[in-house]
Amino acid sequence: MQKGFVTTALGLIVSALATRPALAIGDELVQVHVPFEFHIAKTTLPPGDYLIRTTEDTDPNLLEIRKDDGRVTMFFLTLSAGTNTRVDKPRLVFDQLGQERFLRSILIPGGTGNELTVSTEETHALLAAARAAARTAPAPTESGE
Repeated sequence: MQKGFVTTALGLIVSALATRPALAIGDELVQVHVPFEFHIAKTTLPPGDYLIRTTEDTDPNLLEIRKDDGRVTMFFLTLSAGTNTRVDKPRLVFDQLGQERFLRSILIPGGTGNELTVSTEETHALLAAARAAARTAPAPTESGE
């Protein structure tokens, strides 16, 4: 049995470590620690401390994520999350496929948060995990009836 492959996406919730209370997403600056490598769209980000905020005076669904050392910065589009999940502090929600983790949503206290769409890379990882699981699954047996 291989534990490295999972046939379905598992939700992983990682608590964000906020250094100040979260504001409404329109003026947000969330500080988070992510202890593992993760993907946003086509980009793989290393473990570390990150700042997530909206871009100034533009679309509130366009977010910026920046590693605290300034070496990694990227912008990504989200959708308003239609969730009723209430949180005390900011949280990042990840989908896990095997060893790969994909950022799924950002939950903000007092708001609904933002969701990311499933990327092509995540779809490919899901298909690869399903194929690997199918190859390692035991062959069906016939009943004696």
